[in-house]
Amino acid sequence: MLSTLLFPAIKTRFAVALLFTFFPYGLLYPLDYPVGELLTLCCWIWVFPSPIGWMSLGLMPLIATTAYGYFAFNLFCLVANLSFAFSASQCEKLRIGDLDGLYEFAKGCMIATLVIAAMQAITGPYIWAPMFPHMLLDFGRGAGLKAEPSQLASLLALYLVLLAGRMEGLRATRAPLRKSLFKEGIWTIVATVAVTRSISVLIIVICFVAVLFIQKRHAFLTMVALPAAVVVTVSVLGDRIREAMVTAGGSMIDLITISVGSWRNIPDIVILSNSQAFLFPGNPAEIRIKIKTFAALLSPAFVWLENTYSIFAAGGVTVGLLVTAVVFIAGLVAGRRSFSTSPSMRTTWFMMYLASWFILSKYDPSGWVVLGLLPLMHKLNENNRNETPRPDREVANLGDGDMKSSPKPPGAAWPLQASPSNPRMPARASE
Repeated sequence: MLSTLLFPAIKTRFAVALLFTFFPYGLLYPLDYPVGELLTLCCWIWVFPSPIGWMSLGLMPLIATTAYGYFAFNLFCLVANLSFAFSASQCEKLRIGDLDGLYEFAKGCMIATLVIAAMQAITGPYIWAPMFPHMLLDFGRGAGLKAEPSQLASLLALYLVLLAGRMEGLRATRAPLRKSLFKEGIWTIVATVAVTRSISVLIIVICFVAVLFIQKRHAFLTMVALPAAVVVTVSVLGDRIREAMVTAGGSMIDLITISVGSWRNIPDIVILSNSQAFLFPGNPAEIRIKIKTFAALLSPAFVWLENTYSIFAAGGVTVGLLVTAVVFIAGLVAGRRSFSTSPSMRTTWFMMYLASWFILSKYDPSGWVVLGLLPLMHKLNENNRNETPRPDREVANLGDGDMKSSPKPPGAAWPLQASPSNPRMPARASE
């Protein structure tokens, strides 16, 4: 009884984790950073448990300390995300029917998020700032119940992976693929790009193009929809991109940092440009000082920077660049082997892998859940495809076995056949 209460069906746990991921400011407010983020990560460990995931919870007491708290927080984000991504890919309790139900649930969460984000984009930040002081909003941009508009990128990834699983499941059972699913994905993408005006959202959309929209069955619809989506994207993000390119002045580092008003990849650049200093783990009590020192050497404009954002940076300042590179390459090889029969899913997985390491935040579990679900859904659909007989093969089997392999019942006559001497006249049954 107690185990059932603590660990209900995995579908129920998954739905609870989706609620915490989609609506943190609605369910976890006023818990301040990083308490809400830690609870969400723990929730996904609860959904996809593993020994490494449970062991990572031992870092919680260190996170509360002043000296080693930031080191422990970065390490926990790294270990927790990797643990439930691997555990999700090996999960044996989720079935196709469970994923279909979770897709419907995630669709409802996504619709609610887009409605809230649209209201924020229309009304502006002043109405929402008193309710959620830590939410970063601009005019014409919405964030739902997340901290900032760019974080809707990970929510879109969660929704799209379940949509892709639904579509692949229909193909595996050779059921007719409803065009409504295809159109639903397009409208959701366009709406998310429009209300967020986020480049991170655009990156996630590009990640899922291969698995969702490059399909022979809907070639015409794809040729019409994708150019339309490009036009919408350019009209929404065109001003930001042009302004960023002008501000960057030809510098790639400025293009992805200062010119787009983002600092998230600066720690990555700092670590890669000073690889010898970050090759091995350093003093865990001095990682902020270390980041700040090398960031100031990169540019005086970054003298204020002392935090990490991505999983790559979190790994570089905790376990070191060497171990981080080994883990990155090992995950890449493992993912490549998981999609031997599906180039489109392999392409989406590879692009999401890069986005989860360098684009999405270290405390956002969505990208890593997606990385675990893609190989799981591929395996489930392949098994389903092998177990579902093809109708044309069933007809062929019935036709081949009517006279050659079927024994003649006692007292029954063989079907009438043409006589060798006269092909037009039927032979007697006794012949």
